[in-house]
Amino acid sequence: TKKVRIRPVLKVAPTTVQAGKAVTVTLTGYAASTAVKIRIYEVGGSSTVLSVWAATTDAVGGLSQAFTTKKSLTPGKHRIV
Repeated sequence: TKKVRIRPVLKVAPTTVQAGKAVTVTLTGYAASTAVKIRIYEVGGSSTVLSVWAATTDAVGGLSQAFTTKKSLTPGKHRIV
């Protein structure tokens, strides 16, 4: 048997989003049928969570789901993890 390392990947579309609008989050390489939390943080060292979305990966560890950002989301750069 050969060991294979799969690295989880998170992608968002569109990459520029307005407050109160939808963003699609796509995950690959995660554990199958696992609850995940997707968080938005301000960029610049802040540990303040601006939004949290909950979802569950599918049978092969993937997910593609649209989420709506909060209308109060401040303009600027943010990090999604």
